[in-house]
Amino acid sequence: MEKDRHDEALATLQRLHGDGTPEKEQYIELEFQEIRDAIDAERATTKITWTSIITKPSWRRRLILGCGVQAFGPLSGINVINYYGTRIYASLGIDTQTSLMIIGISGALSIIWCTLGLWALERIGRIKPLIIGCIGMAGALVANAAMSQHYDDSNNNQLRAMVAMNFVFSFFYTFIGIISWVYPAEIFPVDIRNQGNSVTTFTNWTFNLIFAQFTPSALTNIGFRYFYVFFVFNVIAGVCYFFFYPETKGKTLEQMDLLFGDNNATSTQDGKLETQDIMVEHAK
Repeated sequence: MEKDRHDEALATLQRLHGDGTPEKEQYIELEFQEIRDAIDAERATTKITWTSIITKPSWRRRLILGCGVQAFGPLSGINVINYYGTRIYASLGIDTQTSLMIIGISGALSIIWCTLGLWALERIGRIKPLIIGCIGMAGALVANAAMSQHYDDSNNNQLRAMVAMNFVFSFFYTFIGIISWVYPAEIFPVDIRNQGNSVTTFTNWTFNLIFAQFTPSALTNIGFRYFYVFFVFNVIAGVCYFFFYPETKGKTLEQMDLLFGDNNATSTQDGKLETQDIMVEHAK
């Protein structure tokens, strides 16, 4: 549609959603018109440049939220555990072969967790899982940090508990790991989506680079107490998700304009209700 190949766009929508019923055909026509109107409105009111995403308030808000959710991924502490797992387990007296086995099992389980997380994404939403994930990760990190201050290398139960907390952390990170990539990709309007996703992705890898540089020194100097830092970041992330991040579950890409208060959003309330009625009838 952005390339003005409207007939191809309509045919694509029909292949994606069409089932031969009049109700579905009407829904496709409404969806087609909504996308076309959104693109036309953006072109009529905004000259797109790289600075547009900063100067336009509603786009700037989306950029901040997108960068935030991408930053909170590495700020959760996941890459410290993934990149320096053998070093962390070595500090607990676990040999390299066993450490690698633990990391391998955790990675294999991540495939299962992500599969379940993707299944649940459209059923639960984005924000609630993010908040739950932050709470779970913060709990696992503070538990390990606290146990490390009273570590007894002769207590095998404590050793198993500290390893288990990393598995608990990995499970709860699943929500952040999935949604931190989904959320930025769906909140930007079509004309600025490339730039928005570029900046948010750059944010993620910048934080990865920063923590990769000084994590070895931090683990050497303060050990597991380093986890308290990420506990604080996870608490901050959970608070930000609760107060500042709108839920995007069930929203079309064009309805995001309404959600974020764009002045040129073209979907009327009547049109939204009509579309919803058609979808409900089709579901019935």
